[in-house]
Amino acid sequence: MPKRPMTGRPLATRWGMGAMLMFGLLVACDSTASSSSSTTTEHLGATVALTNDGCTHSGPESLSAENGQLTIPVANDSDFVAVVSLLKVGSEFDSVAAEVDDYNDAESVGEPFELTSNPDVTQAAEVRVDPSGEGELSADVTSDTYAILCLGEPAEGATEGLDEAFLFGPIDVTE
Repeated sequence: MPKRPMTGRPLATRWGMGAMLMFGLLVACDSTASSSSSTTTEHLGATVALTNDGCTHSGPESLSAENGQLTIPVANDSDFVAVVSLLKVGSEFDSVAAEVDDYNDAESVGEPFELTSNPDVTQAAEVRVDPSGEGELSADVTSDTYAILCLGEPAEGATEGLDEAFLFGPIDVTE
């Protein structure tokens, strides 16, 4: 996936304030990881990885939270800052996926697009992982349907970010 100069507001402004603002999210748990973070291991068989070509998620479509806690390792092998969010989407996954598709379509032609507010979607957690770093997306969860949103923001001093948002799910979580 090619990088291109950002048009309109920087991706960090449109998304970096967190999907929280654009989704009208109520709860944000934020942590930061850097390239100096310790090595993480695969947890529950689910992982998220960002490269210069895009973001991938590997793992099953349903996960069991241990004592109400879900932790998913995030590896960033890109030149971007990975911004990965766990969204509690319930029955709204299709509408969130449609908005992400609209965003990606708008980005592909250089037009800015912002997601509309959806009061039924909440952000359970967000992690920001510096280039060449590792981190963990950790959240207290309840049994419900979730999705993972992955973005590549410009690194410090850069003007380019990954020009696509990636949404993975639906992921059914049980306690």
